[in-house]
Amino acid sequence: MLAVLLLTLASAAIGCVGSGGSNTSLAPGSDAAVANIVQPNSEGAVAMGQSVETPNGHEVTVRKAAWWRRHGGLLVHSDLDNLFWVVRIRACAPPSHTSPVLVFSDEYTLTLNDGDKLNPLVSGREPWFASGEVPPGRCRAGWLTYEVPNGASPVALQYGAHRFDVYAS
Repeated sequence: MLAVLLLTLASAAIGCVGSGGSNTSLAPGSDAAVANIVQPNSEGAVAMGQSVETPNGHEVTVRKAAWWRRHGGLLVHSDLDNLFWVVRIRACAPPSHTSPVLVFSDEYTLTLNDGDKLNPLVSGREPWFASGEVPPGRCRAGWLTYEVPNGASPVALQYGAHRFDVYAS
């Protein structure tokens, strides 16, 4: 059984269910995209910041998800004028493991409101979440970066069978 994380956004305002925090937001001017957002079933969802165990025994936590902004709050744009969605991930191997666990950044898929799915860029916001081994008792943390086409909005981050739903309120 694969592990699944799902981050979900549902409107243009900012917020996070269960955390009281402001961990997500839709792009400015994305009102047209908001009307067509796919709203998954959040039953059994895991709150942002809560760790879940994967089948190979490591724990994964989605710590934050937001539009990438430069110092001063300006949104980061690509050469095509697309925006970048960044997700802060932390993966930990329990001290009880006798060998390192493998983590892969390309196993995280971002679903957009139109149903399109994106793989993370090879590089982006630093420190990026790189694939590799995590020794017992250690963690690997970093950012996954996705280039989101103009007019589209992130709806879900998927990784295996666990789901993190984060609704903008």
